[in-house]
Amino acid sequence: MPFSRIKAKFAKAEIALINELPSASYGFGSDLVAMISNRVTQKGLAYDGVKFSPYSKKGVPAFLYYGRGRNASANNKISKLAKDNQLISYKVFRELNGFQTKNKDFSFTGDMWRSFAVQNNSATKTKFHVIIGMDKKNSFKAKYGSVREKKKIINPSKIELSVAHLGMRKRLQNAIHNALK
Repeated sequence: MPFSRIKAKFAKAEIALINELPSASYGFGSDLVAMISNRVTQKGLAYDGVKFSPYSKKGVPAFLYYGRGRNASANNKISKLAKDNQLISYKVFRELNGFQTKNKDFSFTGDMWRSFAVQNNSATKTKFHVIIGMDKKNSFKAKYGSVREKKKIINPSKIELSVAHLGMRKRLQNAIHNALK
């Protein structure tokens, strides 16, 4: 193969790599969001592999939860408990709403996790920058949960970072491979 053809293929591969980097870096962030969300909501684990604290068993007057249930059935149960001046914990409140209480998942309406996404993404020839996070309202909820847990609930683990890097590397390798065909 003539040197000029090899040089042209490398130039084509470089262009493909530069063009793919923004998409690959967005994929990197999206992969992290998916893995973090899954780990927290499905397993109740922090980035360090340690379970989050259990849902509170401390009782408060049931009337404080009145109208906050996710459905009429839960609100009716809460109303009955409130009329009897009963105390209920957040764990019981979740159970009344039909939610799991085995692992703390920082989810009640699901709004916080639905807003968790790539917030900003940029790339140059030599580096990329990705910011993952939530909208303002849900970012506050995540920060509040992090303060209560004494660790950031949306930090990626080392394994998640490695897997996301591997996914990005594969995306970039595929772009180069396709350009060299």
